[in-house]
Amino acid sequence: MSRREGSCVAAMEALFANTPVGMRADAHVGSRKYINKQTGRLLSPRRGIHRELAALLEAAPHLEPRQWAVDHLSCHHAITRLNHELKHHAAGLGQRWTRDLAAMCWNPYPGYVREQDWQELRPLYEGLHREFPAVFPLNLVPPAGNFRSS
Repeated sequence: MSRREGSCVAAMEALFANTPVGMRADAHVGSRKYINKQTGRLLSPRRGIHRELAALLEAAPHLEPRQWAVDHLSCHHAITRLNHELKHHAAGLGQRWTRDLAAMCWNPYPGYVREQDWQELRPLYEGLHREFPAVFPLNLVPPAGNFRSS
């Protein structure tokens, strides 16, 4: 029922847990854009949130929030959008884009989603470690085999 937040992590966790989300329609919450007919309902205080919550509970068995979240909110989607925006911004400034960002997963330790990214970035980590060993320990690089499916 918050009216102002950044991106509400609880809402995303609920979607991935296959739990429909009800959020105020007048909220300024980043994750509000993910509430749709498959994931939950935007609730209007003017129409009576209590009635709309009851309707959401009735509709809940027919919604598929987890499937929608898997299809639209993965790290693959997020990194693709972020790389697109950063490339567009760099081009607008007349700067060249040298490499897309690599998707990481924190589960519970940081690691790259794709082994190829780790292989390409490993020499950079090693160089940073040689230059600044107190800031960049070698164990910042995930061990081989610590990759997520892409």
